[in-house]
Amino acid sequence: MINGALLRATNLVRNEFQDSHWQAFWQSVIEGQSTELVSQRLSMTPAAVRQARSRILRRLRIVMGDLKRKMRDGPVPIQA
Repeated sequence: MINGALLRATNLVRNEFQDSHWQAFWQSVIEGQSTELVSQRLSMTPAAVRQARSRILRRLRIVMGDLKRKMRDGPVPIQA
């Protein structure tokens, strides 16, 4: 099950990636399927699945860090 922060982050970055790359990430990370199985299902090489997974995870870490900082620091005051 996905926690709220991860769900929000995935919603924010989903459209930044090609559908096949997102499916490779989702199936291999969230669903826990093997790289080999995902690569066969999506007609990708195992290296392409690993690369897509790595790029999306890196982006999610950045977005989740940003969300965490915003929650910790609160809204930024507007400077006049």
